[in-house]
Order: sequence, then C-alpha cells, then structure tokens
Amino acid sequence: MKKFMINPISGEKTEIEPNVYKAKFEHIATGYPEEVKLTEEEFKLMTAKKDRDINFDKALFSLHARGELTSYGNIEEFFEHFFFEGVYMNNKLRSH
Repeated sequence: MKKFMINPISGEKTEIEPNVYKAKFEHIATGYPEEVKLTEEEFKLMTAKKDRDINFDKALFSLHARGELTSYGNIEEFFEHFFFEGVYMNNKLRSH
C-alpha cells in the first residue's frame, strides 16, 4: 500500500518512498563490493549508539539467519574475505 504526504497549502499529494537500508562490504583481495539489504531492525542495531559491539553482532547473526553473509560459510569466515564499509539508508552513509 502506497503512502502519501499532502502539502497543507497546495493540497498536492507526494508519494512517500519507503526507506531502503543496506550494509556494504568490500572483498579484501579484489575490492569487489558486496551489498546486503537490511531490515529496519538490523539497521537500528547496526547504527545503535549504546552497546555498539553487542548490537552489531546481533545484526550480523540476524543477517546470517536470513541466509545473507553465507557465501563463505559462517560470519567469521565471511570477515576473513570482506571489509565492512558502512551502513546506508537511502544511499546515504549512516555508520561506518
């Protein structure tokens, strides 16, 4: 279902686009980028200001449980091959 915002002066409708959350990684040897779509909850965990390490790990476990980050087996093996670049919302860097 689409959501709209109505301009109170003109009455014009503008469609509200849903936020798109991504985590970006870079392959250590080749520099090849890897993008993973995040849920809103994973995004919140990865950008949390408190308990950063614990929340970041929770987000990684969630990604792995959804079948992401499995190209090299487990999470530790994934990070032997990839650098973490950052967390993005609507293609804007929010955390790195």
